[in-house]
Amino acid sequence: MKLSGGWNRYVNTAKKPIAIVRADFANADPKVLGQQEHIDAPTAKRKSSAFATISGILIVVGIVLFIGSMVFSGGDSNSINSTTFLYPPVLILAAIMIVIGVLYLGFSYFAVHMMVANTPIVKMEAASTGLGILEAKLESESGNTISAPLAKAKCTFYDVSLFAYYTMHQGSYSSTVTYFLDSDWKGEATYLTDGTGYTALPFEKVDGFLPKANTYMLYDNSGEPIKIKHMGIGPTQYSKLAVPDNVASLRKMLEDARNSGTDLSLDAITGSTGISFVPIGSKKSALKAGYYYIIESYLPVDQSYATAGYLEHTDETLRGKPVNVMIRDTSNTNLFSMVEGQKSTLSKKEFRNSVVSFAVAAIIVLLLAWLAPVHSMYSCLVLETNNSGPYCHYINGSTIALLGSAPSQHYTTTIPISTSTITSSSGQVFSGNCGTLNLSSSSTRSTSFAICTWKGGIVNIFAGGGNSGFVSFKIIGANGVVYVSNYTNSRCATSRGSIYLPAQNYRVQISTGGGGGSCGAAEILLSG
Repeated sequence: MKLSGGWNRYVNTAKKPIAIVRADFANADPKVLGQQEHIDAPTAKRKSSAFATISGILIVVGIVLFIGSMVFSGGDSNSINSTTFLYPPVLILAAIMIVIGVLYLGFSYFAVHMMVANTPIVKMEAASTGLGILEAKLESESGNTISAPLAKAKCTFYDVSLFAYYTMHQGSYSSTVTYFLDSDWKGEATYLTDGTGYTALPFEKVDGFLPKANTYMLYDNSGEPIKIKHMGIGPTQYSKLAVPDNVASLRKMLEDARNSGTDLSLDAITGSTGISFVPIGSKKSALKAGYYYIIESYLPVDQSYATAGYLEHTDETLRGKPVNVMIRDTSNTNLFSMVEGQKSTLSKKEFRNSVVSFAVAAIIVLLLAWLAPVHSMYSCLVLETNNSGPYCHYINGSTIALLGSAPSQHYTTTIPISTSTITSSSGQVFSGNCGTLNLSSSSTRSTSFAICTWKGGIVNIFAGGGNSGFVSFKIIGANGVVYVSNYTNSRCATSRGSIYLPAQNYRVQISTGGGGGSCGAAEILLSG
């Protein structure tokens, strides 16, 4: 099956893992195509495993030496910070082994990837198993398209959400709130296609499918933006927004369309209530607090999409054309290429450069080990060990700050912040919808969590309180991605915002400090 953008997929009749091939074959001689040589998956996997194994051994041995020198060197066992290190040579050796292991692994991947990246497309005849790039357009399974209610663009999915955006005062603090009112969404079963075949893929598990999104301010029939009248004196007053009749009618229309499954038409409400939708960024409208907004996101069919993954052949057909399945590649498989019929390998010069890199890294570690007190690396670890607070994090001995928030913050990114594995000392299970989650903790120095389910879309977040005057919180997907990681940076302050979350289960985690505040229980509220 030939995919658009010059990407071809070849099915191996020997049932070996499939290779993804990239080349510009628009003007190629058919005889050349028949002479291509492929590197099978087992060979690529063995080479990748060798790199990982050597690096892993070096890193593990280095860590064991590092920790062992600390444990057996004496000192007060209750305070890592007071430990006396009697074996600096062992620590130096351990640090060198760790750095060399990391560099060896990183260099091996970097070198091979750079080799592929720097090879002209017209000369690249084969790439390894496990990773390929697909460029194509969207087409629904039924062959039909739907229309985005406001953009009027043909698409396979749309989401229209109504929000109130206003300023709320709480004590001596004020902040802006994005309060979700209602939404409607509709979608068709969708495939990628270049016209010669189809590829099915789960949108929430692949890259390159961020929807287009537009924000509109609501105006009344007099040509003025519709203002919010609310009681906003605290987070518990969210439900007391004094919604005007025309906005209430719009909210009811969204609810009815969602429940009935019919196409949403906003033209009717424009005529019956006088509401008009003015896009943000136009000369007439700008985003500001105290008004109502519509956010419309959709996946148009008139543009090309690109994603990386593994293509698996199926025996299914759609409208007489073959159907493949794309699976997200998570194996970190190295790429190997064939350039003009010759296998690319690392030259002696590249190998010499890698050795020089290792030597430089070892010298730097040696100097740091002698010039800086080794125990200073553990100051952050001591802080967490003594339960002084949940805000100290460390990576390879270096302290890093959590992503801080002002008393008011609006999350606009859909890019994951980081990935991590989270454990907690206490928790609770919530089996409902993330859009109605209320998680609180009145204990000090504790971490609580809840598990909830989300259908996909924008989630509104409120966090505040905490017996230390501060609260930190995370939202982690079932795929291991941390979508939100934040904390309040002023005593008794709050953090609010909204973020697009794909459909899956989520772990919502909240941590409290060591006491001394008077802000009530730590609390995180999700609505959507």
